[in-house]
Amino acid sequence: MKCDCCGIESPVEEAFSPVARVFQKPLRYCPPCAKKHDWRIIKQSLIFLVVCLILLLLMGFGLERPGRKRNELLLLPLCFVFYPLGVVLHELAHAAVAKALGLRVFNILIGFRGPTAWQRTLFGTEVRINSLPADGLTLLAPRSLQFYRLRMGATYVAGPLINASLATGVYLLPRATADMSLWAGALFWSNLMLVAVALFPWRHATPHGVFASDGLAILSLPFASRKSFEERHASYFALEGLQCVKKKDFQAAIEWTQRGLREYPGQLANRSVLGMAQLGLDQFAVARETFASCLENSQTKLANKAIFLVNLAWTELGREDRGNLEDADRFSAEAFQLTPWVPAIQGTRGCALVELGRLDEAIDLLTKSFEDNENALNKAVNASYLAIAFAKKGSKDEGRRYLEKAKKLNPDCSLLPRVQKELSTTETCV
Repeated sequence: MKCDCCGIESPVEEAFSPVARVFQKPLRYCPPCAKKHDWRIIKQSLIFLVVCLILLLLMGFGLERPGRKRNELLLLPLCFVFYPLGVVLHELAHAAVAKALGLRVFNILIGFRGPTAWQRTLFGTEVRINSLPADGLTLLAPRSLQFYRLRMGATYVAGPLINASLATGVYLLPRATADMSLWAGALFWSNLMLVAVALFPWRHATPHGVFASDGLAILSLPFASRKSFEERHASYFALEGLQCVKKKDFQAAIEWTQRGLREYPGQLANRSVLGMAQLGLDQFAVARETFASCLENSQTKLANKAIFLVNLAWTELGREDRGNLEDADRFSAEAFQLTPWVPAIQGTRGCALVELGRLDEAIDLLTKSFEDNENALNKAVNASYLAIAFAKKGSKDEGRRYLEKAKKLNPDCSLLPRVQKELSTTETCV
């Protein structure tokens, strides 16, 4: 399939999003173009909404005396002010009840779109607030399956319950003045809106996947199968392993994923994280076997197949002797053909092309990957290979510039000595 916006092609048809047009056939956009299109629509809608709210505020404060009419004009703007606060309380309630019931909370996300406004790790949970905090997600998994249905039910209910409790408390609160009535009304309606959105049974697509609303999750829970519970439990080990990989504690990641594989031998997520940890320990031969087994079990899921192909390419690129460059070329090229918009896949293909001496193609891909990649470690690898590519082309100033970027992004990047060697060799030749 071909993207109707940028023209990029891929056989992964399900990755392309339909974009509706009035009285015309829908367009099909690749994920990056669809994301830009959605964000553009959101920004236009937000601008229109902000203009309307400002007009309401000006009209409200323009009235001579505070009263009912003024409060009616100011109520909607204040609801939009309080709504994000309700989202924060909603997600914190999910997380607090989950922790109290022994579930592992990995991430709390407030807002899916826009740049990150604040991010911290608190009590072992990564908390991130984006610049558009209109929705949220709490990512968790069970440490065990004991009373799982009851524990998850209580966790699902906790979010809407805190908003409903706040709305009820505000509604029952005595209102001595008109101003107090205004603030109480805004709190009441903003939390009531959140309860309605959360309990409506629907699925919503996010950059992190498609998730059921609290209402749909509560309705589905009594009928959920044992197999779905086991999948959640298996993901617990993989997510713990992934946390260890991020901290570069690769041995702990191997232990977590091996525990998961002992309980659920066919689980791909644990195998994939195990391979990543093996790569981190430079166990290239073992990692190749791990990713090869993952690849055998993912032939029908092309997006997963692309990820495993990229990791297989790194089992060759990561070696000091660069391993088998023919395999690295083949694996990275096939992954790029499947999902050419993914920054990590663009970067891996670019690294392989640097090793093959195809420097101009490599620089284009690595530059694109460097600009779009959000992971600092991956950006450091991109910058290192860009420095190597420019050094090989004789552009030592550009090479030094990317070397400095790589050092800032990841001072422990294993490629840095090689970059410095390439640059010094180039300078000696000049």
